[in-house]
Amino acid sequence: MKNFFRLAVATAVLTVTTFAHAQTSLFANFQQIGATKPFEFINDGVNSRFITSVVVPVNFFYRAPNSSGTIDVALPANLTITSIVNGTASLSSPTISQKLQSVEMVFTGTGAVTGNLLTIINSSTGTLGGVLGDSGAGLEETHGVSGGVVNYSSAYLDFSASTQRNYSLAINNIAPPGLANGAGNYLAGFTSDVTGQFSSNGMVPEPSTVMLLGFGGLGLIARYRRKKDHC
Repeated sequence: MKNFFRLAVATAVLTVTTFAHAQTSLFANFQQIGATKPFEFINDGVNSRFITSVVVPVNFFYRAPNSSGTIDVALPANLTITSIVNGTASLSSPTISQKLQSVEMVFTGTGAVTGNLLTIINSSTGTLGGVLGDSGAGLEETHGVSGGVVNYSSAYLDFSASTQRNYSLAINNIAPPGLANGAGNYLAGFTSDVTGQFSSNGMVPEPSTVMLLGFGGLGLIARYRRKKDHC
């Protein structure tokens, strides 16, 4: 057990060093729990937007480096997404894209780790788009590219030294099937599932994050040891 603890602490220390000095890197991702298509693009011809129709339970993962690569520390959370459209859709067959404004994603911990795991505010524009007729699309933006403004906040990570941040969502199982142009020349309404990932540079974990990632690594090591003992 002492060896496990040393490994966990080493993981946490390495995490501090890597977050503080690395170039832009993936630090978090999420997976939706269930497949109920709770994400919705609403097109009423007047006030179109991309939102969560309900609060969505997800598995939120902090990605932490360790001696053999990386580990994903899983945390249960709820996710909400809100946005409004920013102008009409751009149609250039076979692709179509819709600019969104005031995109906000909030991950709130619901397990042993609570509070603001991560909040993403894209205050300028994010691009939602794909291929006409497809059942999948993407929503993404990079801070500083084409005027993009992406801000992160978290109770567990300090982004004050970050100069580049980007997010990428994969929008899957669109229903009714197929991206299409709709009323008001906005994207046609649909429901979907979503997964996503987040990258940044210049991050520094708060002290509580060191323990979180350290003991998360400890839990993964312990589970690996139990599986090995049963082989």
